[in-house]
Amino acid sequence: MELPPFDPFNENLRLNPYPTYRRYREAGPVHPGRVGQPGRAGETWYVLGYAACVQGLKDPALGRAGLYDHQRAMASEPSVLDSILLIDPPDHTRLRRLVSLAFTPRAVERVMPQLEAMAQEVLENLADRATWDVIGDFAFPFPVTVISALLGVPLGDRGLIRQWSRALTASIDVTQDPETYRRARDANHAFRAYLREMVQARRRQPQDDLLTALVQAQEAGDRLSEEELITMVTLLVVAGHETTVNLIGNGLWALWQHPAGWAQVQREGITDIGVDELLRYDSSVQATSRLALHPWELEGAHIPAGSVVIFLLGAANHDPAVFANPDELNLARMPNRHLAFGGGIHTCLGSALARAEGRVALNALFQQYPQLHLETGIPRWRPGFVFRGLESLRAAT
Repeated sequence: MELPPFDPFNENLRLNPYPTYRRYREAGPVHPGRVGQPGRAGETWYVLGYAACVQGLKDPALGRAGLYDHQRAMASEPSVLDSILLIDPPDHTRLRRLVSLAFTPRAVERVMPQLEAMAQEVLENLADRATWDVIGDFAFPFPVTVISALLGVPLGDRGLIRQWSRALTASIDVTQDPETYRRARDANHAFRAYLREMVQARRRQPQDDLLTALVQAQEAGDRLSEEELITMVTLLVVAGHETTVNLIGNGLWALWQHPAGWAQVQREGITDIGVDELLRYDSSVQATSRLALHPWELEGAHIPAGSVVIFLLGAANHDPAVFANPDELNLARMPNRHLAFGGGIHTCLGSALARAEGRVALNALFQQYPQLHLETGIPRWRPGFVFRGLESLRAAT
């Protein structure tokens, strides 16, 4: 039976996308589908096969610039749409080089004691509570505390950061809602004004933090302009916690659905290998997009220039051609070449930090609360498709 065009707005995808992915992937690795954002006249294609995703994500025939031109046309100032997330070389190469040293595995290893202390600090605030929300009370505060501490953002402003971040990420998800874009513009304006004051303060009085390092960033005489700097910090704050919140929440829910895995982590803690499996099993970022710069062919699909190509990372991470028993959680899975952090030149800059935060968070949680258990029932998933995460998840200790 011929499948209908892939529809990213299908409610079943938000609740559990993997059965739908399987149906489409078994019918072929590439499918046409519904446009995910307004303002695009070209076609939209969805890629579900692992090999096809790897090929496409590395192909310079596909770019990121131009994907959100309809939003840029409505904007009065730069935003995350102008960050390294959505630009092509040579600008992408220059900006990524200027900030990459702060996120190497060696740099992350140096801050590990800080990560562990911050996790304990957040958990201590829950010590006198019998039940609490894993997402709102732990999965969100911990990574926001981390990125705020690294950048020197006051912790008292975490609520504002969450509000701005949610509005910005919603606007780069699949949506046709004009109100989503209005909220994103308002959040972007407020966030940039907030960060501009912080940047000016660091110029007057440097601190030992990442924001000061970015203000002073220089390589071969190259510096970030003030607008580039504010855009970069906006991206780091948003991306630096949004996906990690989902890693912690999705990971805990996956472990709860697999009692043997839950018991193993309770007993032994989780390793980097286990964190990678959680990332593969229920990825925080389900999709990433590219723009066809000229007519392009992938797995027999003829894709016209100007088409949007959406790589379904969550589908690729469950491809049985690469992952044995892909719908099973295997905390010892090796090798595990998942695509949870994307691929090609746009591979997530903060992947080493996200892995470390996930490992520290889960181990600290089970050490502090060895009898932790989750409330049963149907979890509430956030709206949207690209960013997959729980709205709330109740826990008892």
